[in-house]
Amino acid sequence: MRSLYILALLAFAAASGAQPLTTDRPDFTESPLAVEQGRFQIELGTTFEEAGSEGPLIVAPEALVRLGVLPFAEIRLGLPNYLRFEGESRATGTRADDGWTDPSVGLKLELGSLAGVDLAFLGSTSIPVDENAEVLGTFGSNRLVPSFLLIAGTDLAPGLSLGTQGGITYNGPGADDADLAATLVFGYSLADQIGAFAEVAISDRVSVDAPASILVHTGATLLLSDDVQLDAHVGAGLTETAPDYLVGIGASARF
Repeated sequence: MRSLYILALLAFAAASGAQPLTTDRPDFTESPLAVEQGRFQIELGTTFEEAGSEGPLIVAPEALVRLGVLPFAEIRLGLPNYLRFEGESRATGTRADDGWTDPSVGLKLELGSLAGVDLAFLGSTSIPVDENAEVLGTFGSNRLVPSFLLIAGTDLAPGLSLGTQGGITYNGPGADDADLAATLVFGYSLADQIGAFAEVAISDRVSVDAPASILVHTGATLLLSDDVQLDAHVGAGLTETAPDYLVGIGASARF
């Protein structure tokens, strides 16, 4: 992963843009802004998570490619993630050591502003690439897993912003296996090129009789140029269904 980041930063260093970079990482709350038409953006990361009985989990490369296709819309491609963990999965009740998730494709649409609040809709779905995923030991699925988000964001004051989102992910054919999720994030500028955030993320599976997962999350971003950003983040779970803690780093660039 170190070589990946070095090569990515060297390749991105020559990029130049009119507006500072806006990314969908490292917080969980998506930006209500689409990538500028005719440009594309790459976001990468690695996260280490400790989840109690599920054991340690490593996720990489968290690769998201975003392409601006209209002044108000972007197409998104999520590349497969490699996961490695040891322990019993709360979701499946099985033990797995490592594997790959399915890729995904999505569309973000800016919906305009309402009373000074920017709104957006994000729809996406995984793409099953291995109908025998469980047999082969990957973390993919043999069906589409669609997800829908409504996103809102606004500036509260110079250097201070507020964002939120709510959505649903359909893990099965009905609503019983759906995951409901919501976030609330405050973003603030520490300097011209340094930003930070504080966030609360909540998720709950409809069919599981257990407390919702509640996570507090914070991190920082560093703009190396208008088109290149580094980030780091940490989080801690507040309920038994949330990870005990997580830490991550990432890099993003726009072309």
